[in-house]
Formats: sequence, C-alpha cells, structure tokens
Amino acid sequence: MPRPQLQAAAAFAAAVAAAPAASVELTIAVGEPDGVYAALGADISRVAAERGLPVATRESDGSLTNAWAIRHTPGVQLGIVQSDVLDFLRARAEDPATDPETAGGLRDLLASLRVVAPLHVEEVHLLARPEIADLAALEGRRVAVGRNGGGAFITAEQIFRTVGVRVEPVSNVSPKDAIELLRIGTIDAMVHVVGQPANVFALGVTPEDRFRFLPLDAPALRARYDAATIAAESYGWTTQSTPTVGVRALLVGYPYTGAETCGAIGDLAEVLVSEIAALRALGHEEWLGIDPGADVAVWERHPCVAPAALAGAVPAPAAALPANDAQPAPAAAPEPAQAPLQAPAAAPPAAAGGLLDRFKR
Repeated sequence: MPRPQLQAAAAFAAAVAAAPAASVELTIAVGEPDGVYAALGADISRVAAERGLPVATRESDGSLTNAWAIRHTPGVQLGIVQSDVLDFLRARAEDPATDPETAGGLRDLLASLRVVAPLHVEEVHLLARPEIADLAALEGRRVAVGRNGGGAFITAEQIFRTVGVRVEPVSNVSPKDAIELLRIGTIDAMVHVVGQPANVFALGVTPEDRFRFLPLDAPALRARYDAATIAAESYGWTTQSTPTVGVRALLVGYPYTGAETCGAIGDLAEVLVSEIAALRALGHEEWLGIDPGADVAVWERHPCVAPAALAGAVPAPAAALPANDAQPAPAAAPEPAQAPLQAPAAAPPAAAGGLLDRFKR
C-alpha cells in the first residue's frame, strides 16, 4: 500500500479508536420543545453524534416526569431534573405522614437516580400583575405553576409552603399561556423556573404590561436555596434587578449494571467533559455556567461515570457561575412493570399522585 494511503488508514484507525463505541442509543428525557432542557439535550445529542455516540431526546412535562421516566419508561436511560425535585422526593419519602406504599415507591425512585453531570442554575421567576406588591400579597390568589410533573410545579409548592403563603394553584398551563392569563387578569401571578434570559419573558412581556418580578429573598428561602438575581439587563421591559433563588439542573440516569448501557453513559460523561469548550462556544448560552465535573453535593455520582473521565473538566468561567440494553436492575431495586410517559396535559402518574398534594392544606 502506498505511503499516503497507509497514513490515511492509520489516521482513520486512530480516530475510530478515540471515539466512543456506538452501542445502544441513549435517550434523554428533556422537557417542552422550546425550553432550555430541550436546547441542552439537542446540544448534547449533536456533540455526542460527532464522537460516534447516538443520543436522542424525548419531550416531556418536566423534571418529575423525567425522573419517573428514567425508572419506568423503556428506552429512557437519562433525564434532566431539578435538584429540588430530588429534595422533594426525599422529603416525602421520609415524611411519617406519607403512607408506607407511597414512601416505598419514592425510595425506589430515588435509588434509581444517579447524577451523570451537574448542569446550569435556573432562576425562579415569580411574575405578578402590577397590583401585587410582594409575596405575602399572593395569599389566596390564583398562581400558575406550570404542568403537573414539571419542575416549576414542585418548586412553587415548596416555596409557598416554606414562606407560609397559601395560593390557589392553576396547573397545566404553559408559560406562554400563563402570560396571557396574567394580562387579562384570570391569574395574579405565575411561577417559571428557567435560566435567564428566558425568551418567554424577554419576548412575551412588554413595558405596557407593567408586570413585575416579585423578590424571593426571605431568610427561610435563602436557607433552602442558593441566592440568585434576575438581572435587569436580561429583560428589556424592566429597569431593576430582582433578588430570587436558584435551582441546579442535573443530568441524571438509572444505575445500569449491563456493560453496554453503562459503558455508553460513561462515554457520554467523557464527551461532556472533553467537548465542553465546543458546547460553550456553539451551544446554548447556559453552557457558559456549566461545569460537568463539579461536585454534586449530597447526590451520588452515577456508578458508570469514572472519576478519571471528570478529571480533565475545565471549570466554567468565573463570570458565568451564579455562586438500550435491558439490563436487570440491581438486586436492591428490582425492575418494576413499565409504564409510558404521561401525555402533556395528563395528571402525573397515578403512583405519584399521593406525593403531589396541593399547596393548600
């Protein structure tokens, strides 16, 4: 074989050796198609495909549905979940008032979720009509809280419970529709958990609306969440920054024991680390604040993610940081009967219904 052909063949072999093995196709449960989770999922799918690792995304109602899908939906190995949704599940599982059957299901669900990589911090946006001056003024008012099974639903439940404000929740309303309801006075406020700037607020609200973000700076909230700020420059219709709280989004997955799926998840973690510069340069702007090798605090790292894969992670720029193979489950967590993802407008899975008790008691 001529020398140029030998060199080309060697280069090709080296490239193949450097790329992850294309085995099973991983699927990430994300969220609504126009949301940040979907955008991040698309970025992950793109860079993984360039490395020979097939990764698909699946739309969903949000964080809680994603967690449920990882445990119960065939072909969904991964999902993006808010950290306070995991906190919510843990608190309900440990609550003596939770019936034993539900508590057992929650413990099983938690045992099925391990962190592949931490993602971005999402700010809690509490948008209100002009006559609502503060959080206390929402007592007894109608507040849109997103879809049942979404992260905003859980975050709103915890925030209002923490500060002792009882509201009348309006669920299964998209953020875009909630703004219209806010405009005509059908609701008094809406909760949306999303990284800023969020198009739904940047493009959907005008100065003439005179809406305002309500501050979320009560000591009880700051004890539970990270402090954050909605910057005035994020939205052209407001002139002042608003203190709020932030929630970390996490890429989580089921702790598979089979070599094929486990290997693919480990390869994906390595891709996130090795391609983080490309993601920050060409992907969604939230990648600027993401460090896939960062500590995951109290949440356990996925067993298929080797520490060596995270060793080369490049920290996020300081200015950007806000402070399928059907493998049997481990013996401690036998594989349950499978159940499909719920349709977007449907209630949460029946077995989760008991833990999604409403805001009012």
